[in-house]
Amino acid sequence: MMATKAASTLLTPHLIRRIRPPPPIITRTPTNHLSTSTTTEDNKRSVTPEEISTQRPRALSLYRRLLRASSQMPTPNRRNYIANKTRKEYKRNKGITDVEEIEFCLRLADTNLDTVMVQAEHLTRLFNDPEYNCS
Repeated sequence: MMATKAASTLLTPHLIRRIRPPPPIITRTPTNHLSTSTTTEDNKRSVTPEEISTQRPRALSLYRRLLRASSQMPTPNRRNYIANKTRKEYKRNKGITDVEEIEFCLRLADTNLDTVMVQAEHLTRLFNDPEYNCS
């Protein structure tokens, strides 16, 4: 029961964005003056082909590693939850073109991978403990 709650505490980008305010962005106006903006909607920078060539393999590698780590969970419910959550998040974020947001999502996926691996190890040890009562 407690382990299910731990598996459902994976961080999602929409939760993190509420906590972390966007940094101010400095840009040049058409008259070549500097202006500061705190909204990222106005100043999103698209990914260049060079950046795609470095980000895509990293994203796919993290995706595969998350799916493999989900298979290490001790119960089918946990395995399915992690695999489905991973697929859903990757599908939801596949259209992101802002470089900073892509980097943020990749760092978040890396954190989630670490979390899943630690949970899988801990829960496997817990479920294999003869003194642990599952009922």
